[in-house]
Amino acid sequence: MTTCDYGHEVDTDVRTLPIGVDGNILICENHYKKEMKFRRSYPRSFKSVRDFPKFASLKIYGGKQS
Repeated sequence: MTTCDYGHEVDTDVRTLPIGVDGNILICENHYKKEMKFRRSYPRSFKSVRDFPKFASLKIYGGKQS
């Protein structure tokens, strides 16, 4: 199992979501969707959701590739 940065273990892939110059968060698909929904509700506070890569295109944490 792998741990999502939202604090739970998942049986599925956790991927790295770039959030800044050197920053990433480890995120499962469920929390990726919640994060994008949150960002859509605050369009002036964050870069546009359409500027983020799709979950499937994110690098799988641990180097495993799909």
